Amino acid sequence: MKTKYVVIVLIFLAILFSGCVEPSTDPDSGPGSTPEIKTCAEQNGSVCTGEQECTGALLTTSDSDQCCSIACIVQEEPGPGPGPNLSDEPQVKISDVTVLYDRIELNSNGNGVQNVIFRLTNETELEKRVEYYVKFTLLNTGGEAVSETNSKSSLYQNVTNIGFKKFTTGSLEVVSSGEYDLRTEFFISSESEEVLATLTKRIKIGPSEETVIRAPKVKEEPVEASEVTISDVTLSYDKVSLNSNGSGIDQVVLRLVNKTDFEQRVEYYTKFLIVNETGETVSVTNATSSLYMNVQNIVFKNYNTNFFYSVNPGTYTLVAEFYKDGSNILLASITKEVEIGPAATTVIFAERSAQEFEANSSVTLSDVKVEYNKVTLNSKGDSVSKVELKLSNTTQTDKRVEYYTKFNLVNGDGKLISTTTSSSSLYMTVEDVEYKNYNTNFFYSVNPGTYTLVAEFYKDGSNILLATLTKEVDVSPTAVTEQ
Repeated sequence: MKTKYVVIVLIFLAILFSGCVEPSTDPDSGPGSTPEIKTCAEQNGSVCTGEQECTGALLTTSDSDQCCSIACIVQEEPGPGPGPNLSDEPQVKISDVTVLYDRIELNSNGNGVQNVIFRLTNETELEKRVEYYVKFTLLNTGGEAVSETNSKSSLYQNVTNIGFKKFTTGSLEVVSSGEYDLRTEFFISSESEEVLATLTKRIKIGPSEETVIRAPKVKEEPVEASEVTISDVTLSYDKVSLNSNGSGIDQVVLRLVNKTDFEQRVEYYTKFLIVNETGETVSVTNATSSLYMNVQNIVFKNYNTNFFYSVNPGTYTLVAEFYKDGSNILLASITKEVEIGPAATTVIFAERSAQEFEANSSVTLSDVKVEYNKVTLNSKGDSVSKVELKLSNTTQTDKRVEYYTKFNLVNGDGKLISTTTSSSSLYMTVEDVEYKNYNTNFFYSVNPGTYTLVAEFYKDGSNILLATLTKEVDVSPTAVTEQ
């Protein structure tokens, strides 16, 4: 049997070398038939930037070497496993604000630095204003400058708690791969040559190096609280909306409820943080936003959050922090667990409570009968834009009414769906019959349906409800505009 197998092998080799058997070839790989390499867009790919990662396959294209077969994702969090200690990171303190590199991003060719992002941490009890100019330089391991930015860039920012500042450096490129020192020099002005502080970090540059260099994240221990009461006003989340990509939080709406018998004034500043499941702050709003308003009954406050970083899909804690104007001392905070990702729920509403009100078509205030005369929907038919009240004097002498009016939209389950943020004055003398118009500017649009429009009447400065006036209205694009 062994002899038989040897003969078969020899016959096969003879045929192969005589050219009778040809290796198989790609029918399109012959001379003159090389296929044209398509662009990334033509192959339905996504070009990943320095801050994004490709979790699919890298495609061969004519216009990019970072074309991903699926959508690129932003990888903001450190990889698993213990990372370097934050205290080991190079940092400087200027104007009582600690500055360190939070991210250093190489360009798409891997031969230079494209973006530098600073992390700024306020170490004092007051909000701090930093006003400096910065210049970036790359130095080789011998301390020689090999590349630098042409001009100084401004670093002007108020810092409460923690903030970030991004610079696109552009021209910081090197000839050969290797280790370099990224140096940032701080100046008091764009004309000054006196260096106030220097921040330097050793990095690796090259096509095969990591495109994003990150510092450790800050560990937070937010106190879990769904609501908090400050200045006798209870604050909680009413609505959280993700952005169109599902990679971050685009809008936050707070609900404020006055718990006293008097109208309350809140004067605070608010800052938002996104904290991951291991307690690391992965994104913040850079600037604080004012929360200055009078609160009568229930009002809402809207924030377009503009978080600094996008985040990976997952479960996070949204933290709202409250400060006094100019202060860096945290007064209170509220938290909410949110799912972030393309498949997550886009809009999250808090639970609504049923409202108690008496249904009535008219009410008498200071001997003046008040009733609805006309209710007008907005152009989209998704809310009430105007309310006209009719006031009839029930006596023989002129009557003076001095009240404040607030409007609510209540659904069929008796739950408050939308409200006017502020109350409007009803100060007028009624001789016979008068009319009073209000542009209601309801906070939320509502789904098509039948609602109860509730007018609430208060005395100036009071939070004690004196009377209500109700009217059933149909709200929808096909509803009668004037009711």
